[in-house]
Amino acid sequence: MPFLTREEFYKLLGQALRNAREERGLSREQLAEQLKQMPIDPERHLRHIAALSIIAGHIRRKKRLTLKQVAERANLPVAFVRDMEAGKIWNPETYSVYCLAYGLRITYRTFEKKADVLSRTELDENDRPVRKKNQHASPLQSHSPLLSEPRSTEEEQS
Repeated sequence: MPFLTREEFYKLLGQALRNAREERGLSREQLAEQLKQMPIDPERHLRHIAALSIIAGHIRRKKRLTLKQVAERANLPVAFVRDMEAGKIWNPETYSVYCLAYGLRITYRTFEKKADVLSRTELDENDRPVRKKNQHASPLQSHSPLLSEPRSTEEEQS
């Protein structure tokens, strides 16, 4: 996808929001009223910003990109990329986050989705992710059909 200008980005974002509102059959006034009634959760916002910072640094290092490479591709100052990864920017503009994602060679949607998943991760008393027990079958059955037990003839017929 080509790099979007600020105007193009916000135009597409507005269209997506309008489509979502219309799919729900809401007028602008109804949506505004619903938004007013939503409680603001400062902890949720901070967790999302922290997740963006962690994901940005992780992706950059995984792809072996320098701060300068990301900044140049994203058309952002190196200081912004550095400070974003360090968690020093608490309220980044949406377009800047889009630019950062572009600089990291990941779609904005994927970047935000990864951050959202991380920000919702349950933490223990030491701020470490709580690992939930895997609800799948045994490891041998979940990886390869060659390692699983043979099916009976009844299963094959159904």
